[in-house]
Amino acid sequence: MAQLLMQFRWVADVDVEQPNETKPNLRFDRQGNVSGTTGCNSFRGTYELNGSQIRFEVQTLTKKECTDEQETRFLQALKQARYLKANDEGIAITGSGSELLVQLKTGQ
Repeated sequence: MAQLLMQFRWVADVDVEQPNETKPNLRFDRQGNVSGTTGCNSFRGTYELNGSQIRFEVQTLTKKECTDEQETRFLQALKQARYLKANDEGIAITGSGSELLVQLKTGQ
């Protein structure tokens, strides 16, 4: 799973509500760092991967004013993330009860 994570920029499969915002995305590196955007603000943090179990910690976040709740939902999904599951669409991030929090697809 670790090798797959580091190969691509991962984009959340969500509908963008505001025309000036983009889809949230993530990039992983070998040192356990993660970076990306919430669709509005950029962030950096760390991740810990143990088999299919994952934990995220967002450490820095830019402070642009966001006009919808996409950022809040995405950051909450990262906070609640417990598992990664590869599927036909990419990678599913799920919570402790296996509920889908966010579906990631490879970015172009």
